[in-house]
Amino acid sequence: MSSWSAAATPPWRRHRPRRCGARVTLSYRKKEFSRPKPENIAKLQQLAENPMADVAITTPSSERVTTAADSTLRGDAAPGRVTLALGSQVCEIRPDAVTLRLADGTEKTEPNDAVFSMIGREAPLDFFRRAGIRINGEWKLQDYSLMGLFLLFCFWLYHWKSSKDIPFYGSLPDWLNWKPVELWLWIQSHLPAAADPATLLGTLKISASGPSFYYTLAYSLIIVIFGWRRIQRRRTPYVKVQTLSLIAFQCLPLFLLPELILPLLGHNGFFDHSWLKSLADEFFPAVTYGHGREYWRAYGLILAWPLFVYNFFTEHPMTGWLIVGCLQTFVIIPLIVWRWGKGAYCGWVCSCGALAETLGDQHRHKMPHGPAWNRLNVLGQIILAFAFALMLLRILGWMDVAWAKNLFDQGFKKIPLINYAWFVDIVLAGILGYGFYFGIPAAPGAASPAPWPHSCTSTPASPASVSLPKNQNASPATSAPPSVIRASTS
Repeated sequence: MSSWSAAATPPWRRHRPRRCGARVTLSYRKKEFSRPKPENIAKLQQLAENPMADVAITTPSSERVTTAADSTLRGDAAPGRVTLALGSQVCEIRPDAVTLRLADGTEKTEPNDAVFSMIGREAPLDFFRRAGIRINGEWKLQDYSLMGLFLLFCFWLYHWKSSKDIPFYGSLPDWLNWKPVELWLWIQSHLPAAADPATLLGTLKISASGPSFYYTLAYSLIIVIFGWRRIQRRRTPYVKVQTLSLIAFQCLPLFLLPELILPLLGHNGFFDHSWLKSLADEFFPAVTYGHGREYWRAYGLILAWPLFVYNFFTEHPMTGWLIVGCLQTFVIIPLIVWRWGKGAYCGWVCSCGALAETLGDQHRHKMPHGPAWNRLNVLGQIILAFAFALMLLRILGWMDVAWAKNLFDQGFKKIPLINYAWFVDIVLAGILGYGFYFGIPAAPGAASPAPWPHSCTSTPASPASVSLPKNQNASPATSAPPSVIRASTS
């Protein structure tokens, strides 16, 4: 392994050792340690004199003390060693060796597998730039261009899947507005069973004739694929159960139920008689389009108000959904949060959280932090207040208050750019919400992988790239204990 280091930030490296017993050379610029705690210096000197010294802490005396690996982890491997090179300077780092200038002025070359650079709180960014090392979080023209193209793709995607008009323009041009119904008419001409909605193929034809079906299908596949990758990468019982829960909720009640299961039952007369008909009339009203009933409203069984407002912002009140939604928002979810914490719904049930936990699992580090970004979170409260105001206007509209009905129509759909249906549902929750998914950069020099779409690898023009391994299991086990150069510029 090979890498270089300086102060107290997490080390950057190319691989991670997988065995105890490493041979470590600690290069320190000064002739004696000045910053470490005295007890740590004493333990280090003990190890330098005797690699078998008992310096591990297995039972911390307080929260400020961390545990350390002890000799039991080494197994049958021979003990490693620690060599102190005080008063030394790092002269050169090569893939398999590091040259040090020692305190007496002589130079010494050590074989090397990894360098840990303890560079302190403020990284020497100018030095890294001069050395040709790429700094994670610094964007170039290429990054901004790719981010812009991805935002344009999301702009098209969310207008296509929702069939909503672009403000001041209108509907998408024909060459950007693929209509899947034409594909299914062709399929029907070759497979007559597609003409019968009582068959699975016929039900699929009706659902898949609209753009939103393909969006939901792609969304579900992303959660399944990246959820499986998350399970394979993290390998803990908690992550496995949590991820399987998210996959199950997304695939069953948030895709198969409204798109295939309920419509197929309806086309086969399941909702034509007795109390089932009354239930369907209340929750899935009869219409003259699609499957003949609004089975898409079943998304509201999982997505509570105001995540899913379309069962509330209706022309006439839908009592069943109002009861279900109020129970979800004001009873069930608060009880879940009270019992299991605020992440229980978002992290185990919600489709938004499902994408964050699966596709976004390896991009968490890109989330900006700090007071400014914390203040920006207030935007969510503003949107919630907007939704509450519209809900109040909608209720007054149901009571035939003319001005409230007009204000609701303006705020929900008609005011250009800032109406709820476009600005919140399309722009914030869609275009920006997913457009920035891979691209929010970390602060320059932060210990994190480079922003999408780059990988953290060296290029011919750059001799090295500063990066952290994505996870500790990324590299194969080394065949022998590695040699490590640990340098400090303190």
